[in-house]
Amino acid sequence: MSICLCFPLQDDAKEEEIVASLHAALDRLAAQRPDVADTLRVELRLGVISLETSEGGTIPLTKLDANAKINISYNDLKRKDHVRAGLVNYSFIQGGLLLWVHLNHAFADGLSLQAFVECLAAQTRGEVVDHPASQKLGPELAMCEEDGRTEPFTRLMEACPDLTVMFDDSGPGTTVSLGRALSLDNSSKSEKIFVFKREKLQELRGLLANANNTEKAPTIYQCLAALTWANIQSEVESEMMISVNWRKRVFQDDTKDYFGNTTTYPMIKTRVTQVVGAAESIESLAALVGLIDRGIKSVDKGFVARRTKAMAACPDIRLLRAAIDLMNPVSLGFNTWRYFGADEEWKLPGLASRKADAVRRVSSGIGVGTALILPAKKDSEEYELVVSLMTDSMNELCRSEQWMRWVDRVIE
Repeated sequence: MSICLCFPLQDDAKEEEIVASLHAALDRLAAQRPDVADTLRVELRLGVISLETSEGGTIPLTKLDANAKINISYNDLKRKDHVRAGLVNYSFIQGGLLLWVHLNHAFADGLSLQAFVECLAAQTRGEVVDHPASQKLGPELAMCEEDGRTEPFTRLMEACPDLTVMFDDSGPGTTVSLGRALSLDNSSKSEKIFVFKREKLQELRGLLANANNTEKAPTIYQCLAALTWANIQSEVESEMMISVNWRKRVFQDDTKDYFGNTTTYPMIKTRVTQVVGAAESIESLAALVGLIDRGIKSVDKGFVARRTKAMAACPDIRLLRAAIDLMNPVSLGFNTWRYFGADEEWKLPGLASRKADAVRRVSSGIGVGTALILPAKKDSEEYELVVSLMTDSMNELCRSEQWMRWVDRVIE
């Protein structure tokens, strides 16, 4: 996982002073949080990843060409026997500083990336922010793992329709690897940022609440997920994979000291007629929001326990995939990084603003079939949604009056 924080610089900013301050902050953070300064090692035969701890670990800081492509992936682990859990790059451009922060997704999830950024920003201010640092789950989940090792893998998989097995070792992901999507010629793919005003989304929330005859309006996340799903589908059956981080929902005692991966991806499927109808009817869109809400609420203790057992029973974790093909036009993956680092205050010499002007996702290329709410300040009146589709599908989306009526503007 990689993000880029964009800062304006004062006219008299000195690169060497900023770099020295960053080095000092990272050294303090490595002492405070040796886990993010540790090394990830992979056992290629089984695809098992372990965190190797050593005294005096560091978090690398290197200068990066601002035009370089960044990709911290499972395939990097396959090519090397070790890789850093976290690292930071920086780039200076005219009038600005780009700070690239990376945390290996094999090691941690989005909440952990947020914690990493908060801890680093605090260190630049000479402060310490405490976040959980243990890679061990609590006893109830540990028992699920133990049970999984004694139960038949095939039977456990029957209870996890959102997971499937692919007999190759290209690494975790979906049924079609991200690598294949990224390898497509960029002319066949398109990525745009659609900007929505909070006021307009609040209007949509009210309409959906009235349609569902309820006082409780859906969240903006649910509204954007349903709206996006409704406007990009055109086949017989439609499915969406949503991201749910369960550590704040269930097993709180087992994860109160945990720093790692607790993200799961429940699948939501329905007839495409319901999805297409939702693009034209508030009542149909409200029904789609209901599907999404039930999908999120399906992530309960039983859901997590079943998947924990299946993962523990899997003979080679690299074979386990999310049962969705994001290159298929009927599929959509939806996620949010809304609160990743945009509100953190940084104290570096020469910064013209203590908060980043913008925080952007970083990847090695354009994927397909995905939508992500980008980071923004908590008081921001705008929501930025980056959508990645095949070019023809993107052109249709931009021509859709039902979609564009809610969009304030488009960033190419």
